[in-house]
Amino acid sequence: PATGKNLPGVAFAHDWITSAHRYHGTLDHLASWGIVAAAPNTETGLAPSVLNLAYDLGTALDIITGVRLGSGEISVHPGKLGIAGHGFGASAAVFAAAGMPSGPHGAKAVFAAYPTV
Repeated sequence: PATGKNLPGVAFAHDWITSAHRYHGTLDHLASWGIVAAAPNTETGLAPSVLNLAYDLGTALDIITGVRLGSGEISVHPGKLGIAGHGFGASAAVFAAAGMPSGPHGAKAVFAAYPTV
């Protein structure tokens, strides 16, 4: 979103051997609905750590709730947070949510998309 106060925010984790750039369209779509979306571009190699990516998801949420974004016209409400992931990132999303404290400032939703054949 270009502006908005107390918006919802989501941290999104990428699949294995890919980067957050692959999800640019998804992140833009979330933003078009007024959701601030952050996607750490870490753990992209052949042997990534799901726990490190989970930690990075938590850090992404800390950043988007802790600072004004854009030109200062965007803020995220700490009680309106979600975590999402695709494939490998889905596992990271579940670990991130499990490691967060419950209460008013924890994640309110988790979306784990893990395709099977």
